[in-house]
Amino acid sequence: MATQISTRSAGCYGTAGPTVFVICPNMNKNLSGLQSLPIGGTGVIAAVRGPQNAVRRINELGLTKGTAVTIVRKAPFGGPIEVSIDGTHLAVRLAEDLSIDVLANGR
Repeated sequence: MATQISTRSAGCYGTAGPTVFVICPNMNKNLSGLQSLPIGGTGVIAAVRGPQNAVRRINELGLTKGTAVTIVRKAPFGGPIEVSIDGTHLAVRLAEDLSIDVLANGR
């Protein structure tokens, strides 16, 4: 089971529909894309945006809002990113229309 944190106390809100997202107005200064975290960097998923079927598949893999992730390694030239979620390693290739936003923990 992935580590979950509550974003409700931070004033976050979201919506479901063709595009699923969550907005955390008080924490957006630390918000960045998953691919922008450095190797070894950690963060918490704040939003998964994109087509509904892609968002659903990413969520099925365990990359859900509130999940803590660590970047293990990155392939060059925009290739897959290997992430660790509670000791489970996943390789994720982000399509052009899919975005995973994270709140960086500053490592």
